[in-house]
Amino acid sequence: MDLGDIVSPCLDKGCQPFDTRICRTTGQQAGIDISGLPLLSMKPRQIMGIMTGTFGYLRDDGAFYQFTYGPRCPVPSAILGRLGLRATRIGTTVRNMPPSSVYKIERLQRIGDALNRQST
Repeated sequence: MDLGDIVSPCLDKGCQPFDTRICRTTGQQAGIDISGLPLLSMKPRQIMGIMTGTFGYLRDDGAFYQFTYGPRCPVPSAILGRLGLRATRIGTTVRNMPPSSVYKIERLQRIGDALNRQST
């Protein structure tokens, strides 16, 4: 699945999929959330609320992409574990000052389903 397949239907039609759990234009849940929220400066309770709420809006194969200036994922591993999520750094630029990274956060269940499909 191409990222454009997930984002374009709503963006092309001016839909704002986070107004409700279902995009009014496509009738589907959102596939991704792209975030630049300052999670590093938030309390764990706030981060937990953001992640719980976001994944409540995303479909099962959805992902949360987080831009950060920190040296590691801004979502603490305890929160990832409690919510059944996994974070993978998918990009870093050292030419930025400070250097920045992008993390893809997705459900562990979804990862397990994909691995099972590949092995059959």
